Amino acid sequence: MDVVGAYRPIFEHRFCDGFSSCFNGEDEGWSNSVIVRCEGGKATVLPCGRSDCDFATQTCENSADETTYICIDKETTTPEPTDPPNTTPPDTTEPPNTTPPDTTETSYTITHPTWSTETTTKADEDYGEEAVDEISNIIDDTVLDADLDAKTLKRVKKAIKNLQKLVKKLLKHSEKLVKKDGCTFEAPGLGPISGGCGGLLDAELNLEAWTRAYGKHCKKDKNSFVDRLISKYLTKSMETINESTGC
Repeated sequence: MDVVGAYRPIFEHRFCDGFSSCFNGEDEGWSNSVIVRCEGGKATVLPCGRSDCDFATQTCENSADETTYICIDKETTTPEPTDPPNTTPPDTTEPPNTTPPDTTETSYTITHPTWSTETTTKADEDYGEEAVDEISNIIDDTVLDADLDAKTLKRVKKAIKNLQKLVKKLLKHSEKLVKKDGCTFEAPGLGPISGGCGGLLDAELNLEAWTRAYGKHCKKDKNSFVDRLISKYLTKSMETINESTGC
């Protein structure tokens, strides 16, 4: 769960990378993590790390032999008293590189190991979820520096959920185009994402390019369905986010 209360997935390529993406460092194997074990800088993903539990209302528990998991409703579970979580990363003979990025620069470029290594970065089908994740990260940084009331945070949370709806609807639409009409898609090029308010605009442009590329009908010049998706879920959501964060 992030600072605005939204539950967001942690991509496996971020496990054990030396940067804590969770509040208590569960993605780095800290706090008796049930999702991953980090040993020598290598990640062993536990069953809960790939579960379909709803972490907003449930907790996940691995089996004793770590071959399966069980989702437990929070309302019916009385947690046993435990010692405070240990948030100190384990000592390793070859610790991962934890050098933070240079924060003296006014902007930065975000790279993803699943993207192309060519000069022009291309967006694959999974980029939609990553784009929403990057927008959420930028919002987290912005919200930490802003004094936002509960009502405003609720609006931001709803806008993020609408962006997630955009990605799900677009992927479902794209799958239909492939099965019904045999369409193929050309991955769009992506621009670098800077920090702060400028980064929100960068991410919005990249997400729109991805949406149009993977929603393009191979037998039609125009696709009004994709235009409606962008207008309803992307444009309106980003307007709400920019207004709420002062961007």
